Amino acid sequence: MPREGICLAWQLVPEVQLGRYFSNELCNESTAVTDELVGVLLAYAEDLTPLALTWLKPRTRGGFRRLKHEAQVINGYSCWWETHRDVGLCWTAAVWQFYSDWLNFVDVEHWRCNLLKNMRPDPLLDDLLAPTRGWLLWDYQLELVCEVLAAISTRGDAMLIQAAICAGDLEMLIGIRLPGGILLSQAIQERCRWQQHKPLLTQAPMYLAARISLL
Repeated sequence: MPREGICLAWQLVPEVQLGRYFSNELCNESTAVTDELVGVLLAYAEDLTPLALTWLKPRTRGGFRRLKHEAQVINGYSCWWETHRDVGLCWTAAVWQFYSDWLNFVDVEHWRCNLLKNMRPDPLLDDLLAPTRGWLLWDYQLELVCEVLAAISTRGDAMLIQAAICAGDLEMLIGIRLPGGILLSQAIQERCRWQQHKPLLTQAPMYLAARISLL
């Protein structure tokens, strides 16, 4: 059972001090470590020393302004998590993905808008992507969709889908339709976290969610 009385809060620290919170493997995202401020997400509990969960260095000035504001108040992700601790690992990770994207980039809508978005129905995708409530967020989900679709497609389409997976080229999927009639390329765009970007090639959100689930 999740512990009661735990909150998540940002602390702004110079990037050169990240070694106080994390191992070198987690700190050295790049070789250009500076004295610029970054955000460390800490878990606080009355009877525990604060636990560092992850860190974030926004990629834009607008993102840093958002992070600074989140560090000055009870941050939005903590407020959401405190009332949704039983939603499961995948959705906890998905919401973190929306939240961290919002802190990183200024050209995305508010992260809470993604929690309410209604997807165009498709039985196959709705089933395969149920853990993230229809969202296509990570590379393994895309591979799963393509592998299942290849298994039920014509030989020619199946070969094209497998080639697209191997090449990592979504453009090769143009013309391929889901069993429900929707173009696969359109469905991928609609269900990505925002349309101009492809799914992430990282499992970092799942790692964070796993750490949070152990609190």
